[in-house]
Amino acid sequence: MDHWDYFLKPLAQALHLGKTFQERAAMLLPAYQVKWCCIMLNEFLRSEQARREFAQGSAGATALKSSQLEKAKAWLKQVRLLPAIKNKP
Repeated sequence: MDHWDYFLKPLAQALHLGKTFQERAAMLLPAYQVKWCCIMLNEFLRSEQARREFAQGSAGATALKSSQLEKAKAWLKQVRLLPAIKNKP
């Protein structure tokens, strides 16, 4: 987040995305952060379990799930609105 403006401003300018691009990106940020939490939880999907068991066997599956769940919880705690969006009516 420390580099948010350094990334978005040049991107918006280079792609001629207009003045509202940065505002829209800030509004969508919490949704993308939650999406990453969901991606971290893919270990709980049957398809992911089958793929991992095929590749590595079933050893360590419970520990991996626990680890991913803790990572997702920590990431979810970081989801927040940017200051520019908080102050909007």
